[in-house]
Amino acid sequence: MLLLYSTTYLIWIGSEIYLNRFARSGNIQKERKDQGSEWLLWISAFIGVTVSSLIAIYSDQPIFSDFRWGQLGLLFMISGVTFRFIAIRQLGKFFTVDVILHKDHQLIQSGLYQRLRHPSYTGIMLTLFGFGISLNHYWSLITVVSIFFIALRNRINIEENALIQQFGDQYRQYQKNTARLFPFIY
Repeated sequence: MLLLYSTTYLIWIGSEIYLNRFARSGNIQKERKDQGSEWLLWISAFIGVTVSSLIAIYSDQPIFSDFRWGQLGLLFMISGVTFRFIAIRQLGKFFTVDVILHKDHQLIQSGLYQRLRHPSYTGIMLTLFGFGISLNHYWSLITVVSIFFIALRNRINIEENALIQQFGDQYRQYQKNTARLFPFIY
């Protein structure tokens, strides 16, 4: 069972490192608009995962009485990583880990982007939710999701401001017709 958990965690972390390394804009001459939010996301993820893991190790407030239910968390993690990569694939060449808009940038409104403005972030949140569930601890779940969500809200606001600058009323209309991360919730 430890092998299953370890493999799932490594796939998740490896996929994020892969994106960080290979999904950059690659052009330092373009104006970066992320205002340090990329680093804030990485730091919040590290702190959230570390603190929530320590909480699970050193205290006992299980979500499920049978720890096997924690395996449900692995399903959420795998679903989240998959959802994130589908969103990235649908965005295509316009996806980068740094906030940069190209002159030929297009506003994608199909696929997952038909309902959600930031489905790749929805994937991250599903993954972190799954991580918290897999630890089978209430406070671990709340901690990992909350810490990352605070940084993510900042990043989303930065991205949406950049998109409004680029697309104006077209993006404002898109905002009215879509949810940020989760339909009917946020």
